[in-house]
Amino acid sequence: MRPVRWIERALLLGGAFCLLVVGVASVHSRVGQAYASWSFDRALEGRPASATAFLAHVAGASSPTLLSKVDADTRKDWSAQRIRAFQQAEAAAGGTPAIGRLEIPSLDMAVMVLDGTDEMTLNRAVGRIEGTALPGEVGNLGIAGHRDGWFRALRKLIPGDEIFLRTLDGRYRYRVEEIEIVEPSETAVLAPTDAARLTLVTCYPFYWAGSAPQRYIVKAQLVDAVR
Repeated sequence: MRPVRWIERALLLGGAFCLLVVGVASVHSRVGQAYASWSFDRALEGRPASATAFLAHVAGASSPTLLSKVDADTRKDWSAQRIRAFQQAEAAAGGTPAIGRLEIPSLDMAVMVLDGTDEMTLNRAVGRIEGTALPGEVGNLGIAGHRDGWFRALRKLIPGDEIFLRTLDGRYRYRVEEIEIVEPSETAVLAPTDAARLTLVTCYPFYWAGSAPQRYIVKAQLVDAVR
């Protein structure tokens, strides 16, 4: 029986260590996104951002900034692989300027938007798809994100939900019109449009071993803009 007990203890210690690693990675990702979001808010106010000022802000905050409901709800069902990828990319990338912040109130979600869709970018945030419109321009703005990361929550969106994109130039409000599932070859979903539109793209199914075979598309129309 003694070897069995040692095996049980080793398994318990191994499980506890794995939980600790995932917990540390999750906290690290929350700090990274919290800092990015805070820096963006400072830029909106025309104020500089620094690590020292951020720590002072956290210390003086009346609510737990790093454990905000938005961040916790956004990441609560991330895959362990995506959490590790975020941690590694955040540590390697440094402070890349953000295009803006994507906010979906019905999902209690907020995430910074960077330019590009390379693996480094999508491991840290969501990214504007190259060749699509910029915020504030007439046309189709495409934003991509990982299905087991930031955009996993998109499965809960329904037509009529509102999406906000905040940039240094203004706030843009979109309303979801249509959700569809397409093949990767159907690139027409990102074709230019005569009106200001927003298209969110992620892989589908959301829970799939390996590379998911289809794409989940959220189409939204611009409702108004405040500059």
